[in-house]
Amino acid sequence: MSTNDSAVGLIYPNCLKESSDQPGEPMDVIELLQHHVDAFVENCPKPVILEAGCGSGGYLRFPEGSRIVGIDISQEELDKNTIVSEKIVGDIQEYEHEPNSYDLVICWDVLEHIPHPDKAFAKFCGAVKPDGLIVLAFPNVCSLKAIVAKMTPHWFHVKLYRLIYGKKYGSPGYITFPTVLHKFLKNGTIREFAQHNNLNTVVAESHESGVQKRFRRKFYLGDGVFRFFDKCLRLVTFGNVVLMDSDWVYLFRKSS
Repeated sequence: MSTNDSAVGLIYPNCLKESSDQPGEPMDVIELLQHHVDAFVENCPKPVILEAGCGSGGYLRFPEGSRIVGIDISQEELDKNTIVSEKIVGDIQEYEHEPNSYDLVICWDVLEHIPHPDKAFAKFCGAVKPDGLIVLAFPNVCSLKAIVAKMTPHWFHVKLYRLIYGKKYGSPGYITFPTVLHKFLKNGTIREFAQHNNLNTVVAESHESGVQKRFRRKFYLGDGVFRFFDKCLRLVTFGNVVLMDSDWVYLFRKSS
């Protein structure tokens, strides 16, 4: 495992604030990606957007006139989604999109739940237009959060989410999916795959997820305590496992 797999954000500093609009997600990460998306759509006033694994909603804003296509394996989640204008029930690992058909592809907190994230990413690479953007977000497989998630059963995840967010999680209308966390999601592997598929890395940012920060607040684990444990964990694992930088976000641009 290389140091780059667990390293702090390569391009932007860590994000510590949390969004009030999207509880559980760091505001700085969303603002950073929104800035790039806004700049992109200035030259693409009616973008065609794919929300892959869209669930019941999204994190980024798009201008009026955007055509947003949502694909999800759950009809129940699609039925609740009021953002997308076209809904597809399908598996993002297998669904065949028209080549070069989307200006922007977004896949947020989905790839960690599927057995073949490489297949899904390859589909995105083929579906996005030249000069188009791909946004990916998922846990850092080298974080303690991801290791615990991978080693514990799904019922444990449901109980933990109920502890953090309330009893609604895991009940009808609030679906939680099993966690796979394939090794393909390592930072170095993702970026190498992107390069081989004609994608340039615009943003590669590690940060602490909103879920983990809510967990810390629940048990009164302040930043100082957690950063101390983070340093100890990095020391005893020779930098191979981290605590604070629990997730990654990426923005790729396809070469023209």
